[in-house]
Amino acid sequence: LRDSPGVDRASLNVITKGGIGDDAFGDPDRPLLTRESLFAEVEESLEALGTDYVDLWMYHRDDARIPVERFVDWVNVVVASGKAKRWGVSNWNFDRFKAAHDYAKRKGLVPPSANSPQYSLAAPDGEVWPSTYSISAPENGEEIDWYQDRGVELLCWEVLAKGFMAKPDLYPRHELD
Repeated sequence: LRDSPGVDRASLNVITKGGIGDDAFGDPDRPLLTRESLFAEVEESLEALGTDYVDLWMYHRDDARIPVERFVDWVNVVVASGKAKRWGVSNWNFDRFKAAHDYAKRKGLVPPSANSPQYSLAAPDGEVWPSTYSISAPENGEEIDWYQDRGVELLCWEVLAKGFMAKPDLYPRHELD
């Protein structure tokens, strides 16, 4: 963005993700995120984007080995520094998201304002990718209501179910439930 003359940064809503190091697929045995590595990832992302701040910074995947309180405390340092206006998560299950939200509220910190789960009219039969979370099934209606009641954005992915909803003959009938 820095090298884009004529682009008004204030008119853009820039979102980026991080917090999983070099692991793009959510390996549960990936190196543990540290405060220092998180801050380095934020700096690298800002540099790559050519901006001094993002409007929304998101933890890309959860890591249950790290208490939610630690995630919240770390990212609140990022927000307080002005490098992110707000923060959220991607692929966190509802219980972990709610725990992070409740902890932040209880401590007077900035709570997560967005989650990016998988959501589609076709509910997946199991995990879509390792360490991802879906809210597609009807039994997740109360979770969706909880997010809405608190003004939490749901930035959902895979809404066309890997093409299932867009192209009826994409998958052989015997592979469908």
